[in-house]
Amino acid sequence: MPDNTDLFNPTTVPYQEHSAASRRAAKGYQVNAGTDREKVLKYLQRQGKQGATDNEMIRHFTEMSPNTPRARRVRLWRDGQVSMTERERDGSTVWVFHTYATKHDDQLNTKTLFEKYGSV
Repeated sequence: MPDNTDLFNPTTVPYQEHSAASRRAAKGYQVNAGTDREKVLKYLQRQGKQGATDNEMIRHFTEMSPNTPRARRVRLWRDGQVSMTERERDGSTVWVFHTYATKHDDQLNTKTLFEKYGSV
């Protein structure tokens, strides 16, 4: 499968190469991807050490599709801007802005990123 994402352009949205409709949809979302990611990042920054779960972000960002906050948080996590914690609320992982991560959180993130993606 061809890689149609540009890892150095954070506003690139992936699409199915064989589908013109998928390509058009990705182009339409591309503009919002950066601003949605910025909204999620700023939200987590404002939450401080308390952080937020994906479900809390979905409830907060009512103007976004329910899948969008999580997708943007995943990208922020892979880019090292947010960190997973060992804490949970209502059965969901709590995420924090990277400056609020503990040393233990950082170790957990490095291990999990390596297991999921083969590198950090």
